[in-house]
Amino acid sequence: MNIQYSSIEIYNTTFQDNIALDVNHGLTLIGSKAKVENVTVNYKNKDFLNSTPSNVDTGFFNLNYRSAMTMSSSLLRNCRGSIGAVFTITGGSSLNIDRNTTFTNCTSLNGDVLHASSAKLIQVSNAVFQNNSVNSDIYLEQSPSTIKDSKFINSESNSITIWSSSIQLIGNLFYDT
Repeated sequence: MNIQYSSIEIYNTTFQDNIALDVNHGLTLIGSKAKVENVTVNYKNKDFLNSTPSNVDTGFFNLNYRSAMTMSSSLLRNCRGSIGAVFTITGGSSLNIDRNTTFTNCTSLNGDVLHASSAKLIQVSNAVFQNNSVNSDIYLEQSPSTIKDSKFINSESNSITIWSSSIQLIGNLFYDT
């Protein structure tokens, strides 16, 4: 789904096994605004889960050219992408994640659950990052960010990593089981 120079609100919605051939599996914003609340993104297709396609950059959300998204009370499970398993954010775009949003069992070839490069602002609060098999849970390049009151929980086989050039960490829990 491509949203260009517009706005969209998505409430109480489930995206199940949305599989694309290129770009991303879900929503691309270009110069747009999105409000996402109580949304579940889940993949159960075994063939899809056993591969991470290199031709799909973003697992689900791709924010480009001054786009803005707010997300709350959502579950993102089993997402796959080559750069960002759930989010790729570029071009002065911004993301605000708040209130009980969980990222679990997400995998990326070269990237991260949340991958931002030259974003305007990334704010994450009250989120859970759990058992994600990626290079880092969050990668922030030239993207001012605040992560607060969030939990990073991983099994022994995974590590918790945040890579950033500018970040504030406030009241977070980092826990390896």
